[in-house]
Amino acid sequence: MASPAAVVYATSPSSACQSIAGRRGRSWLAASCRGNGTQNVGRTKLVFRPASWLLRGTIGYGYFSPRALWWLLLLVITGWFIYGRGYTAGNIVPTDKDVYNLFVPNHDLPGFYEPFHALPYSLENSFPMVKFGVQDKWTPKTDVQNISGGHIGWLAKLSSTIASSNFLRCFRWVQICIGWILTTLFVGGVTGIIRTD
Repeated sequence: MASPAAVVYATSPSSACQSIAGRRGRSWLAASCRGNGTQNVGRTKLVFRPASWLLRGTIGYGYFSPRALWWLLLLVITGWFIYGRGYTAGNIVPTDKDVYNLFVPNHDLPGFYEPFHALPYSLENSFPMVKFGVQDKWTPKTDVQNISGGHIGWLAKLSSTIASSNFLRCFRWVQICIGWILTTLFVGGVTGIIRTD
């Protein structure tokens, strides 16, 4: 056994692998360590760099957790605008079958049915644990409408695309996923799970 003074500390995992393989007389293993060491560096950068950007931008690596609430607020405000535009265009409809049949032709609701409100709907989709009951009563249309604009401007095309039922459904799915991620990162940052003190 080597004395503690004779132990050489490696500066990287690949050089540690090479030194162990070299001492044991296995040159093929040392060559394999050299190859893996250079290849894994690029792979880890591709995996950890986006995760690092996400942690830095959303919660400041756990030191600025309220930053995630600002991102959630931005998500709620964006959803409020998009869902409001979709409701005005008639692409957010009641989930109840009988009310749907009354609502679609002329945008009229019976007195007993809760009216649509874009802000609580957006809050429900952004915060996983918040429920106001709007999401249970309203949903984007499932039938696909082909929007052919002819000679309309780019702003009108953008507005009609945002109000389309396909866009509303996709935005809702993305909003729910981002809401879960941001809420989880906020809770992890507040509790100190993510911090590395």
